[in-house]
Amino acid sequence: MKDKKLLILDFLLKHGTVHYDQIAEATGLSERTVGNYLNRLDADLSPYAVKLVRKRNVGVFRRTG
Repeated sequence: MKDKKLLILDFLLKHGTVHYDQIAEATGLSERTVGNYLNRLDADLSPYAVKLVRKRNVGVFRRTG
């Protein structure tokens, strides 16, 4: 896993439900780039039964199981 994906994963784990703009601000990436990294991160986490859930007006959070 690349450093930026790890940075995003760490941010999600520390903050729970977050919005793209919060991740973008914390990582220095654009919101579009954050979305691309979230797609890749979701694929990387699927073997571990972890799913990234993205809901409009709610945010991004992880779900296990």
